[in-house]
Amino acid sequence: MKPVTRRVLLIAGMIALLAGGWYYFSAGTTTEPDPRVLMDFVSDYPQSEIGPRESFKITFAQPVPAAAQATNDFLSFSPSAEVNAQWLDDKTLQYTPLSSWQMGTTYQLGLNLNSLFDDVPPQFATVPLTLRIKPQLIKVDVNPLEKTGQSSMRQLSGTLTTSEAADSVLVNQVLKATLGEQPLKVTWQHDADGLRHRFRTMVTVNSRKGKVVLAIDGKPIQSSEEELIDVELPTLRDAQAGQTALKVVVEPRPEPLPVVEEKTVEQPLARNEEEPAPVVPQPVVVQPHKDSVATRPAVEVKKPAGKPFRFRLLNNNGHEVAGMVELQESTKDKQYQAFTANHLVYVPAPRNGQGVYVVSV
Repeated sequence: MKPVTRRVLLIAGMIALLAGGWYYFSAGTTTEPDPRVLMDFVSDYPQSEIGPRESFKITFAQPVPAAAQATNDFLSFSPSAEVNAQWLDDKTLQYTPLSSWQMGTTYQLGLNLNSLFDDVPPQFATVPLTLRIKPQLIKVDVNPLEKTGQSSMRQLSGTLTTSEAADSVLVNQVLKATLGEQPLKVTWQHDADGLRHRFRTMVTVNSRKGKVVLAIDGKPIQSSEEELIDVELPTLRDAQAGQTALKVVVEPRPEPLPVVEEKTVEQPLARNEEEPAPVVPQPVVVQPHKDSVATRPAVEVKKPAGKPFRFRLLNNNGHEVAGMVELQESTKDKQYQAFTANHLVYVPAPRNGQGVYVVSV
């Protein structure tokens, strides 16, 4: 055989060996068992999320010999877990955590079929399975302020609810309350089921509005949830008048609307022309267009026709949420064009500064 031919055959053999090794190792790292394994050896295994204290079962397609059941070393966990294995019958194996599973964790299991059966093909010696544990979710509800025996003191209370039962001692570490830079003492009352946890703290109201910050950090109860809740307090005068409703803002807050600087455009007077008497502008409410993607607030026109218009974006309570935006007349299409930080919109030329117009903002 020529040297070149031997070299080609050697390279081809190495490629075949590498391809076979890649297939073998990649088949062993997949998270889904081969369908033939499910048909011949495993008929049922955990495929949905389970709770942190729940058991799971593996059901085999054929009876497992009693001698193989006694080995008890045929299932591995990654990350590691302390479990109790129990055979319910010769086909059903149940695993129960000694304490609890790590919430929000996905365990990679390795089922060693060679330890259970004699006729297992080499490629099916270890079956990869996946065990998913439900995450710990947190919800916080804040109640209106409650009066106390002191005129300047109010009770701030609420409920912290967890999706899975949580230890009361650990829940006490999840929520911290501060007023300004002063930490507030929080007292707790926990339900027996470990799901609802009521908290309360005392706050002082005075001549200025205050803000209590509730900081939520779920790490003590194996939760990845974090948030800040701003609770705005009324003044003492408002509180004495009966105002108990709180404005609660959950961070992260949305980006504020850009403020557009107000500009004044003076129209020059012709020679011998007298300055007209000031005209009180009639506010014109402009509703968002029905086809507009953004559901922006109403628009208020601030100047009458004949001069540049300016309008403000208002929220549902009539408060300004953006700076003044100027409307300039477009001679090309006899419309008014409004320049904002992110949009260019058109409105019909108003008649005498009155009427309702459609604006897409």
